[in-house]
Amino acid sequence: ARMALVMQNPELQRAYWTSHVRRRRVSFLAALAVAQQRGDLRDDLDLEACIDLINGVFYYQAVVRGANMGDPDTLVRCREAFEVAWRGMSADPSEGDVR
Repeated sequence: ARMALVMQNPELQRAYWTSHVRRRRVSFLAALAVAQQRGDLRDDLDLEACIDLINGVFYYQAVVRGANMGDPDTLVRCREAFEVAWRGMSADPSEGDVR
């Protein structure tokens, strides 16, 4: 219901982003920045875009597919998609397996 409401009202969507979503990304952004500073991630990355990419994998499963995030097949798809994204973000793509 929350998703439907914000999609229908751009002002509410901005408020939801500011008060809820953006705050939850701070730790994720900090972790990616540390990985970038250590040389694990490419220097040229837009870290905000990387967060969108990774989060999009999970949103797609839950919202578009209607998948249960506890389902083993769903978790495999998410892990594989994350691995693809991580390899693309990695400074050394041969070290892209984060398992």
